[in-house]
Amino acid sequence: MKKVSHAGRKPRPQLKIAVDCGSISFQDKRTQGGLATICTNLITQLSLIDKRNWYDLYSFAPLPKSTTHHFERRAKTWVLSPPFAYKTLRLPFALRQHKPDVFLALSQAVPAFGVSRVIGFLYDLAFIKYPEAYQNSKELKRQTDELIQRSAHIITISEASKQDIMENYQLTSEKITVLYPGVSSAYTPDGPKYVQLEPYFLYVGQLKKTKNIPRLLEGFAEFLKTASRSYQLLLVGSDLQLDPEIPQTIRRLGLQKRVIRKGYLRLSELPKYYRGATAFISPAKYEGFGLPLIEALSSGTPVITGNSSSMPEIVGDAGITVNVASSEHIAHALTQIAKNEPFRQQLVKKGLLRAKDFSWRTFARGVLDVVNEYCLVNT
Repeated sequence: MKKVSHAGRKPRPQLKIAVDCGSISFQDKRTQGGLATICTNLITQLSLIDKRNWYDLYSFAPLPKSTTHHFERRAKTWVLSPPFAYKTLRLPFALRQHKPDVFLALSQAVPAFGVSRVIGFLYDLAFIKYPEAYQNSKELKRQTDELIQRSAHIITISEASKQDIMENYQLTSEKITVLYPGVSSAYTPDGPKYVQLEPYFLYVGQLKKTKNIPRLLEGFAEFLKTASRSYQLLLVGSDLQLDPEIPQTIRRLGLQKRVIRKGYLRLSELPKYYRGATAFISPAKYEGFGLPLIEALSSGTPVITGNSSSMPEIVGDAGITVNVASSEHIAHALTQIAKNEPFRQQLVKKGLLRAKDFSWRTFARGVLDVVNEYCLVNT
């Protein structure tokens, strides 16, 4: 920890902050979900707002220059390749050599050694609540147990996740800070829309088991039985962890021409799909936050989502929350929006207002506040 002198002021410490950027190192972009989005935007905002501290950024592939160039001479990227043994050997030995004041464990894991002060990031406990949906649930549990044990403080992304962490790990409220992620300025009602011959509902996210897509398909099939016109359902997202029930359910319900799997889309393409949708629907069983929810709200797209975990907290009264275990409830929500345009427009207005509550800059400032509290006050 160095002292930085300013004319006429008492010297202030300059912290050496180590950041795990492994989540944005994967070359296959289909593997980069919400964790990569959070890491990318946090690093970008820290480069813009923190003109005092030094950053060591660790990855196993070069980071995009667009993410780091605002650091100028206040950061260094350490590429620890190949990715084999990144967490267990390469990263710990690099940290031991560089001696940071604090380590930001953005990937929900802490290295075996090399750091004495850790700020842990824990986004959700889906692997505990739905272990059958995760092939590596035992490893995730072990990794999280160690993160909890070794972190000076935990940052999470919703009050619902905070409650889950407190209940499962017997932590006090003071040990955990809730910081809401933000939403990119690219998500706005203004701009081109994806247009096709028939109106469509939209889902954006991974197609894994916890996302509950089969119930959405059943609800959509029920909706089509009484709809006054033809609709399509667009599924946008990586199929690397594809729930095998999804294609089976599409065939069983005869939805081959009604459900379109668009696959992974570049982030630059997503805004037009949100803008053009009749509504966005996220039928997940569980979410720590749900970034697509606020991307849709910010795009002027009505939201239908679950009434459990963090989802009601995030959308507030700006969306429709339903029991996503019930295909009938999903169908009813789709019908509400499709048949009642004034109600749909009311949701659009509420959604745009709600989206203003989420800012990447506010998120980054909150992270800096936690770092300062546990590195400057508690020294």
